[in-house]
This record gives sequence, structure tokens and C-alpha cells, in this order.
Amino acid sequence: MSFIHGTLPKPASGSPDMENWLTVNSMIVGWIRSSIEPKVRSTVSYITDAHLLWTELKERFSVGNKVRIHQIKSQLASCKQDGQTVLEYYGRLAMLWKELQTYQPVISCSCGAAGVLAKEKEEEKLHQFVMGLDDARFGGLCTSIVASDPLPSLGEVYAKIVREEQRLTSAKAREQQQEAIGFVARREEVLAPVRPSQTETRSDSANSKQEYSGGRGRGGGRNGYNNPGRGRGQANAAHATSSNASSFPEFTADQWKALSKLIQEKSGEANPDKLSGKNTSVMLF
Repeated sequence: MSFIHGTLPKPASGSPDMENWLTVNSMIVGWIRSSIEPKVRSTVSYITDAHLLWTELKERFSVGNKVRIHQIKSQLASCKQDGQTVLEYYGRLAMLWKELQTYQPVISCSCGAAGVLAKEKEEEKLHQFVMGLDDARFGGLCTSIVASDPLPSLGEVYAKIVREEQRLTSAKAREQQQEAIGFVARREEVLAPVRPSQTETRSDSANSKQEYSGGRGRGGGRNGYNNPGRGRGQANAAHATSSNASSFPEFTADQWKALSKLIQEKSGEANPDKLSGKNTSVMLF
């Protein structure tokens, strides 16, 4: 400290202590420069004497201590979690508390008053930490902590909040996973191919049998055949197409018409005997 306060002046030129003094002085200057911010360091790089360097920094930054104390307390009052993790939020507060302590150190004494003052500052930190937490996530837990008598230590409160944060994070992850599974299930249900119902299948089968067995020579169907099954099948196909169209919003009306036409053509191809002309009709006059 003699170099800092200037109580050990620089020896005269040619003194045997000059080399040792220069070595220690250079070491102290290096310590001071490494402990200050780079922007400030560049403004005092020309000072090589430890006492002069310390005096320059003291005159430059010690004037606004009260202003800086006010700024720190204002930042502590407005410090909020704002979506950060508890670790990040607590780290911001810890930096402000540490800087404030350099301007307002705890008074040490043997009468016990220092312990009371230290406890009050600890409780003040606890309240600052709790007030800045996200109320939507930790509101209930913070209320129970503040209502405790006596108040727990800051370390205990921090541990409780971290455990609650981990529980909420796990619950949110499970909820998101369930929502994703439900979305996939709904998507697969919508994209699943539509199968005809048993009633429609039996109806189409009965119509086909009637068409091939007992409906010849009557009615005004193609080649003199009565063809009720074809008409009912077309109605069922149109009905199924209409209902399917409401379930598949991805298809346009023109696309559904084209699909319906294709189904009708495929249904006609299912009767090769009729299309090949093997069946003949008898016309009665």
C-alpha cells in the first residue's frame, strides 16, 4: 500500500534500491490496469507510476459515488425476471448487490449491532428477489414465503424457487408432448381413407344381383334392361362423395366432380358382359 498512497517515494537516480522499486511499481501498475475496464484502461495507459495512477482514478470516479448509489438502488427496485430463468435473474441482482456493497460496506463492531444490520440487509435482498419474480408462475409460492415467520434465508428461498421452476418446466413439457400427440392423431384421422359402410356395401351387392338376374326386358334401361341398382348406386356414390367432401377441405368442388366421374366410370367397367355385348335382349311387338 505504500506505493498506492505514495509513502514510499521513488529512490534517487543511482540508488541501489531503484531496480527493486521499479519492479514492484510495475507489478502494481499492471494489477491496477488489469482490474479496470478496457475503455478506462486506454485513458490511463500513459501513467507508469502506481501512486499517480491511483490518484487519477480516484479523482475521476470517486466524485459521483452518491449518484451511482442512487442508480444502483433504482435498478434494484425495477429489476424484474421478465421471462428469464431464475439463475439469470438472480445473477443480475447479485451483481448489483455486490457493487452496492463496495459503496456501502457493512460496519463491523463488537457490540452486536453489526449482526442486526447485516440481517436487515439480508432480508432486504430477499424482498427484492421475491418482488421481481414472475407473479404468474411464482405468485403463490412468494406469498407463502413472505408470510413465513421468521423469514427463511436468501439461499433457502432461492432453492425453493428453483425447484418450483423445474417442476413447472417439466409440467409444460409434458403438456406440449400431449398436445403434439393429439394433433398427430387428429391429422391421421382426417387423412385416413374413407371406407364405405356395411349398409352401402350390402345395398350395392343387392343391386348388382338384381341387375344381372331379374331385371332384363323390363323398363327403359340400356338395351331394354331395368337398372334400378345403377341409379341407387350412383345416388349412394354421390352421397358418399358429398359427405367426404365436407371431411376433406383440401379438395375443391371441381376435384370432387372429377373424382365422382372416375368412380362412376370404374363402376361401369365392373360389368364386362354388358359392355362386351354378350347379353342380348328380346324385343316384343
